[in-house]
Amino acid sequence: NETVPAAGVYISRVHSDGFTYAAVSNIGTNPTFEGQKLKVESFILSGERIQIGDSVKLDLLKRLRPERK
Repeated sequence: NETVPAAGVYISRVHSDGFTYAAVSNIGTNPTFEGQKLKVESFILSGERIQIGDSVKLDLLKRLRPERK
């Protein structure tokens, strides 16, 4: 059984390659640009970058607000 979190903005943590980063994540369809597909995007607050293709684990800690245009 899998559960998809509600669309919105979350305080989160990103884990990759033995490191943990504070982040803000968005789950949703990006209504500002009339998106259709559900996406998960995370912004690492320290400015660190993770390479495309690297494995990551995402912890959603607290929902800040629903997704909005």
